[in-house]
Amino acid sequence: MTELQRELENPLSEFVASVYHRESCSFEAMLALPEISQLDEMVIGRVVLTGSLGRDRDDINRPELLAIAREVRVKAKSRSLFCALGGGVSAESVAFFEQLPDGHLDYFETRKILFGYPGSTKKDAAAGIL
Repeated sequence: MTELQRELENPLSEFVASVYHRESCSFEAMLALPEISQLDEMVIGRVVLTGSLGRDRDDINRPELLAIAREVRVKAKSRSLFCALGGGVSAESVAFFEQLPDGHLDYFETRKILFGYPGSTKKDAAAGIL
């Protein structure tokens, strides 16, 4: 029995797919797996994903990464997955989040806190992230 099979038998498990590398961005093969129905959510880690594109941390809010986030989220939401973003979240990230299609970001995370979206960005979001 594989580790995945053992985890699938545990009814208390929550499965999260993290997108940290550009190769993950074409994840149709993962979505085609029979076990995909056991996956609960997917998270894009923007700093590591940006690094896999040969860019540095300062590029996490660039249009190229936004395009990847949109593409992955559309595919994930087509499978009813909960969607999140992390990696370098700061006050400047709010504009990035707002460019995603409505309903395609359920929360964003810092190293310490998970913020529900869009509710947490309604008033003074940038101040709250700091």
